[in-house]
Amino acid sequence: MYAKLGIHWAAALPGFLAFACIPFPILFYKYGAQIRARCKYAADAERTMKALVAARRAAEADEEAREGGDKGDELDPPSLGRIKSNVSVMNPEHPRHQEWSVYTILANRDEVDLSDTERMRLAGLRKDFAKYHHPAE
Repeated sequence: MYAKLGIHWAAALPGFLAFACIPFPILFYKYGAQIRARCKYAADAERTMKALVAARRAAEADEEAREGGDKGDELDPPSLGRIKSNVSVMNPEHPRHQEWSVYTILANRDEVDLSDTERMRLAGLRKDFAKYHHPAE
């Protein structure tokens, strides 16, 4: 490369290529969520991760309720009793367990942080699960 282009152009070529790549991290930062949303595998991984996080939080809240600890439970004690009485909703094998997990995550988030689609989904899930869960106000 140095023999064909000379020392100045051969040394400048990698610099020009690096300079041309500068916009890509900015574009991925700005539009990365939209790009990932189009991929069915990434969307499935995100749903699975949300379900795992919700299940872990529910297990921690259940464990704290059994221990009698007050470390700022995500679920208030009356709703914990209702959840325990209806085990099928919290059972991971239940067909609606993933929807329950998404609902608990969305219900415990601040309304300002939710996107429009998340607000609409929360409203629909709130109707379905209102008798089982009342997020701490």
